[in-house]
Amino acid sequence: MSVIEGDASLVVNGCSFVKKAFYDLRGESWYISEGDVLRMGLLPTTQFKWGKITSVKPKAVGTIVEEGRSLAFVEAKRFVGHVPAKFRVEVSAVNEELRNSPHLSQTDPYGLGWIVKVKPLEEGYALKLEPFHAVADILLEEVKRKGIVCFKEVPDMVMAAIGVECSQALMVLSERIEQVSPGQIIHLVAEGDENSEREVRTWSTVTGHELLDFMREGRLAHALIRRRH
Repeated sequence: MSVIEGDASLVVNGCSFVKKAFYDLRGESWYISEGDVLRMGLLPTTQFKWGKITSVKPKAVGTIVEEGRSLAFVEAKRFVGHVPAKFRVEVSAVNEELRNSPHLSQTDPYGLGWIVKVKPLEEGYALKLEPFHAVADILLEEVKRKGIVCFKEVPDMVMAAIGVECSQALMVLSERIEQVSPGQIIHLVAEGDENSEREVRTWSTVTGHELLDFMREGRLAHALIRRRH
């Protein structure tokens, strides 16, 4: 497991967790204070658990949302449902960028991919959220236990070849990748070693399919590959 800790964030297997944020792990969300409002977004690990988000529909500005009710409706490859409010709020702003680029909520969650800004409408609301230091170990354990990785772009599909060496998996990928649409992104998971990245880069050069990202997590190699146009 790759872990990089800085003053501002903790990055684990490519998944970034901002230290100044407060977290609602059950709601898969975070909140960051901005004066009298809070900016809210999704945890980056949703890209692994839910698959690529295809639609984000937040509540309209001015809407009062009760605790446990929906702040936004999300559709993804493996998830359809609501992102709940952790306490009673009024929606003060929504991120219009997500209309055309909903995947930003997973690839740049703390930046361009925030979902809504809300004004708390109850006293003691902060006690219902967890600070970073209280959830850090939980997040680390989940990433390790589930083998979660986060990429710079969210894959359209996963090709899991567990138990198959990377070089053999690439031979199978050469056939399967022709069955997907040009421009689509595949997350290849296979057995990896110190030669895996070189093998994938060579394969990418030969086939013309773009290698977007690569990382090793334990005995596994993860490659993010875009089919050539």
